[in-house]
Amino acid sequence: MKRSIWPLVTALVFELFLLLVFGIVVFITFGYASSNAVLWNDFGLLRYTSGVESFWLFLVVFSQALQYVIFLYLAMEAMLYMIRSAGKAVIKGYEKFQGVEATKWRARISKISTLGFYKAIKINTPKRGIITYVVVVALMFLTGLVGNAVLKNQDSLVYRTMKTINLYSEEEIVDFTPSINADDEFDITIHAGMANIHLYQIKEASEAKFYLLYDEVQVKDNYQFEIDYDAKTITATVNDTQDSYEKYVDAVIPSLEFYLPEWLKLGTITIVLDFGGIIRLDYIHFQDLHLSATHSEIHVRNQTGFLANSLTLTAEYSRATIQIDRVKSLDITLNHSYFNGRLRVIDETLSMNAWNDSEVLMFQSTIASLDMQIWDSSLQLIETYPKTALIEVFRSQVYFSNGQSQYPYESVIINHYESDLQIRGVQYDTTSNGS
Repeated sequence: MKRSIWPLVTALVFELFLLLVFGIVVFITFGYASSNAVLWNDFGLLRYTSGVESFWLFLVVFSQALQYVIFLYLAMEAMLYMIRSAGKAVIKGYEKFQGVEATKWRARISKISTLGFYKAIKINTPKRGIITYVVVVALMFLTGLVGNAVLKNQDSLVYRTMKTINLYSEEEIVDFTPSINADDEFDITIHAGMANIHLYQIKEASEAKFYLLYDEVQVKDNYQFEIDYDAKTITATVNDTQDSYEKYVDAVIPSLEFYLPEWLKLGTITIVLDFGGIIRLDYIHFQDLHLSATHSEIHVRNQTGFLANSLTLTAEYSRATIQIDRVKSLDITLNHSYFNGRLRVIDETLSMNAWNDSEVLMFQSTIASLDMQIWDSSLQLIETYPKTALIEVFRSQVYFSNGQSQYPYESVIINHYESDLQIRGVQYDTTSNGS
């Protein structure tokens, strides 16, 4: 009997497809598991509560944890299903090729599942399976729904801190159109001791909305906000005296949320956080941006296709994520800070100084001129292409990897002193001392 190789070829193609899908599922699962694992720490928040509040908070945290477990379980089931499908495809191809049945192997492949666990806990009929499913889903959603509703209604400090919800809010709505010309450009200056600062530009919005969110009356009393139409400035000062904060014990720190119309032209934006908080800018088409923050989180996402002039960042004990499509120049200073940047096009210069256990990750960036000094820190440059570069590292770790090995670099110099370098796909000159 003539054997055909095609069943095995078909099985191989199917295996490769399953391998691709399997890899995608593993990647998504790992990303979800690692980024959300912090939710287990929320059980520790129960120590900040007492009485019945502890019960309601437990329901909220339990619901989140149950969702996490169910997602991972479903992902595991999907992976086991693909493993079974791959095994059955191989066995089927082998059977057609050999002309025999592999009953023993089919039985073994079919046992690759969590069915044995259900049998062990006596869920061994369709009726019991449906009941269990309904109970678990109801438990997951109802505990979170009820707990969230009760804690929100009770103004629980711990819950409000988790969700960043303030007790009170003030709103100011401004229509700029009667007071400015189309070419007028406004500068924004915001200063705070501790606060959450959010700036957005909204498409098709005709008015600007300015919100102050706060817990304590003195924050509102000391809040300063002004729009100067002659000087073309918007200035705000909030909570400038607070210099410390104990999370889940102190009142939720205040927030400023500015929603600006997309057509409003912005020049220089300056934001200073002296002691802590969050800075978040989404799709703001600024000319120049100056950020200075300590013990803060910084998030900047620029409007697609807009050419900014400059961005200056000074961060201490902070975490910064910058996504910007195009800017002429950047000046970044980091001290005990983490920087994650996707800086698509930098027309002129990126200057960076980082020291004291700072971490820098840059990717998908094309830079005219790169100038870096790194002390006692780590630097990762992935798919980062400078025409010219001078990188000086002292007692630091550098990982520099590019896929386009033939990229037309003009001059890349890496001077390293007592440092570890891993360079791939980059042509560079170097000077070392004690490395």
